[in-house]
Amino acid sequence: YLITMKHLMISCIILFSIQGFSQRNFNYFFDLSDAQDTQDYPKILELASHELKYVDDSISMSRCYGAISNAYYNMRQYDSALVAIQKSMQLKLYESHYNNRGDIYLKLNNRDSACADFKRAKQPRYYNRVKKYCIPNWDYDKVYKEYWPIL
Repeated sequence: YLITMKHLMISCIILFSIQGFSQRNFNYFFDLSDAQDTQDYPKILELASHELKYVDDSISMSRCYGAISNAYYNMRQYDSALVAIQKSMQLKLYESHYNNRGDIYLKLNNRDSACADFKRAKQPRYYNRVKKYCIPNWDYDKVYKEYWPIL
């Protein structure tokens, strides 16, 4: 009888642990989606940072750092965005990371690193970034200042 009770107790603990994890994960996904839809970047930072405490696989951690990087980028905190995207890339490398890091490098006025990342992103949908920002002998800064002086 004691062995059966022990198995039952262990089964209940495992069941409630799994249920709690899935419910937390489920809520995180929808809360993050809502925050992204409303462009509530401080909320995205809060949610993704909180989620990092509970995940232990590299894919989930990489996605959290990716969300953190995007939030910092949209808040114009480019140094913090760069740190977060580099952590994300160390955990799990996605093709889009090169494009995102390239955009951050552009904002930090590091065109050489941006172009290197745009060229590493081998998917055709990123080729326009190379054409737009990485043509040799083109004075991008001059064009930028003349055509977009307000920015």
